[in-house]
Amino acid sequence: MGKGSCGARTKQAQKQTPRKPPSYEHAIDSSLESNIDAYIKSLRQSGYLSSAHRTSFVVYDILHNRKVASINEDEKLMAASTVKIFVMLAYFDQVKEGRMKHTDVNRALLRRMIQSSDNAATNILMNKLRGPRRIERL
Repeated sequence: MGKGSCGARTKQAQKQTPRKPPSYEHAIDSSLESNIDAYIKSLRQSGYLSSAHRTSFVVYDILHNRKVASINEDEKLMAASTVKIFVMLAYFDQVKEGRMKHTDVNRALLRRMIQSSDNAATNILMNKLRGPRRIERL
């Protein structure tokens, strides 16, 4: 093959966009989306969530490799408290590996971190896990 034919194949390959796996394109569970949307509306109406706060949700079923709900998915937002999920995952990984004990104190910290979005509890758990870099490695 000459140089021209190889270059032509490369240009053609570059023009093709990668396709998502077919299982990713399954229909979204609209009843779940409706329930999430209704819940967020009730939080706004009751004053727990300001109408100025923007929200975005994606629920993904990792066992079946498919998205099951998507609300404002393309909305660009700050990550905010999503780090708390990774702190919790790192914590349970350390418990599973026998490096930490799942004590009443740690349970209470996890509960405060997740249910109340308590930043102080998050910081304590992050320190117990030896900091953010350690959590990133897990």
